[in-house]
Amino acid sequence: DSGLRVSEVPRVTLEDIQQCTERTYNSIKEENDYFVVSDYVPLSVHGSKSREQGGWKYRTTRISLPTLNRIKKYHSSPLYKRNIRSFKGTSNTPAFLNSKGEPYTASSISKLFERLSKRARVNGLLKRTITPHKFRHGFAYSVLQSNDGNMQYLDRLVQLQLMLGHVSLKTTQDTYTSIPVEIYREM
Repeated sequence: DSGLRVSEVPRVTLEDIQQCTERTYNSIKEENDYFVVSDYVPLSVHGSKSREQGGWKYRTTRISLPTLNRIKKYHSSPLYKRNIRSFKGTSNTPAFLNSKGEPYTASSISKLFERLSKRARVNGLLKRTITPHKFRHGFAYSVLQSNDGNMQYLDRLVQLQLMLGHVSLKTTQDTYTSIPVEIYREM
């Protein structure tokens, strides 16, 4: 639920997840202000390759607290703890490992989704295969529909552009405003 590209998931590290859990926010507020606690925390990701810097383009997206708690539970499992011993430091330790203790690749994540989708279709739980990119779209639509912070639609669209790592607002706008949200909900 963070809008990551499938190619970005293998670059999420244990340190990235730990930073999410350690972040706290101080707010300057007046006596009559209301402070709303969010169900999301920021997640810094090593996004796409940057042409200018020759490295990764960093961006900040968000991850829900329930998802973060599931990841923390996974990180506390004996199997994960045993498998991370071969990595040096939390910044080099992948946040997600496969059953062999190796980091996931974009290809292995796609194959996992394909396998799970087929199983769900056989059991009648799905009508068609789900790809990891569908979750990215779902994240985008949830951001546009949310009313966090009482932001206007354009503000949410700009926020979504930054979270998805789109260079141009036009890319975000063309992709996610072509279908009205009400029709998307019915679909």
